Amino acid sequence: MRSISQLSVFTTVTLALYLLGSVANAATSLPMAEFRHYCQHAIQHAEASRALPEDLLMAISFAEAGKWDADRQEIIAWPWTVTSRGKGHYFPDKQAAVAFVRELQRQGVRNIDVGCLQVNLHYHPDAFSGLEEALDPRTNALYAAKFLTQLHRQNKSWSEAIRRYHSADPSRGDPYQQRVLSFWNKQQRTTAEVYRQSVIAAYKQRRAERQRERNRKVLARTR
Repeated sequence: MRSISQLSVFTTVTLALYLLGSVANAATSLPMAEFRHYCQHAIQHAEASRALPEDLLMAISFAEAGKWDADRQEIIAWPWTVTSRGKGHYFPDKQAAVAFVRELQRQGVRNIDVGCLQVNLHYHPDAFSGLEEALDPRTNALYAAKFLTQLHRQNKSWSEAIRRYHSADPSRGDPYQQRVLSFWNKQQRTTAEVYRQSVIAAYKQRRAERQRERNRKVLARTR
């Protein structure tokens, strides 16, 4: 664990490099192993809390804050993602992300997307009490789940809710919708395969336990 002074120096240097444009999304320095499950766990909790279709919010997170995890060979949602002026930035920790957003705001930039589900701070000014909360995976995911639920209630369609989560403009919303649906289909297949493998593993475990019990009884009779 880094000390407070180390974190302060690390965050300051990282922010300076970003503002100077010297680091291209810090792709080589992201601590994937430490944070790869942050968005996943927060989103699963949010989906359950709002009774959303399984893996839908997860698919949206891949489209919004997806980052390639080379170790796992899969896309994950990165919790410290900030998008502004059409460019996504992936930070190694929350402190660096918060500092970057504050600098953007100091420059007068208002159209900023943050976190696992890229909630826009300009269009959702009352979503969070502050930047720390906005970039907290759980509160970010819970607000996104609430917003998606509202869109579904208004439009009576999950497909339309997906499109409007990004934009009401069809020229922007339609390609986004197709991308999310593609991620959703893939994630559902992955979830189904994980479940299938867990059932197989449980069956093999029960069979092994029954075999051990039979062996124990045979051994007991031969004594």
